[in-house]
Amino acid sequence: KVRAPNVFDGDRDNLRTFLNELFLFFKARPANYATDQSRIVTTLTFMDGPKVIAWKDGYITQARRNGWNTWNVFETVLQQTFQPIEEAATAASKLYHLDYQPAAPDTFNAEFFRLCALAGILEDSAQLSFYKERLPESMRRRVRLTYPIPTTVNEW
Repeated sequence: KVRAPNVFDGDRDNLRTFLNELFLFFKARPANYATDQSRIVTTLTFMDGPKVIAWKDGYITQARRNGWNTWNVFETVLQQTFQPIEEAATAASKLYHLDYQPAAPDTFNAEFFRLCALAGILEDSAQLSFYKERLPESMRRRVRLTYPIPTTVNEW
């Protein structure tokens, strides 16, 4: 059973997650969300808060006057309005300041790969360079003593 998406409050950092949760929610109930209008109306009900209310009210007012857009148009407008500003640059900056926590390597790795994807850093060599820099020197030394020397982030 797929749970309902979290309410989107206009926080730009949460838009991607909100849209992904909606995607799963709609796919789990295709008969309920077969039309663009049903998907848009449902999405609007999961939007609330001071950062989003004026946009939401304006969108509903426009739909009442002119009819509903397609889902693709709605999603594009939503992204243009609420997507993070300079997402790639922000992700690269967060990646540069990402700290390795020995107690939580899986969390570090997940965040590392998420930020690489957002920053557009997809080449193994570039990822490896960033990855090694974020690890403590003692860990880098231990890895360099292994044979053969790892050449990808996953091997590290």
